[in-house]
Amino acid sequence: MTWDGDRLTITETATQRVQTIYTPGSFTPLIRVETQTAELAKAVRRTLAEKFQQKANVTFPPELVAMVDSLEAELQRRELSEANRTWLAQCGLTAEQIQNQMEPEYTPERKIHLYHCDHRGLPLALVNAEGKADWSAEYDAW
Repeated sequence: MTWDGDRLTITETATQRVQTIYTPGSFTPLIRVETQTAELAKAVRRTLAEKFQQKANVTFPPELVAMVDSLEAELQRRELSEANRTWLAQCGLTAEQIQNQMEPEYTPERKIHLYHCDHRGLPLALVNAEGKADWSAEYDAW
């Protein structure tokens, strides 16, 4: 379980993780995100710096890790700076060669529900992406 102050934000079991996103500054839930543990495992990926270090069996100095991380971020945005173009050219590499070394990003399949709450912030229903209520509740005074 993960808490943000007094708000329960994440619960995990052996098979799934459930995240709750709240209205800022309140205890009223807004969104529920369910992800299967197997899907989360598929989403783990190494950065370029981690991959290069593991392949070469060396530890890069922090400055080099920062440079490779910056290069990777620029390649993901498809906006390579002149400094990184020059650095790659000095190494005899192209952006395409480095891009081919990057591990693909996997987005896990998730179930997303919107909370429908009353004026007190109590959940009345969980609405799925199709607009149908997958769960609902009624409260009485007793």
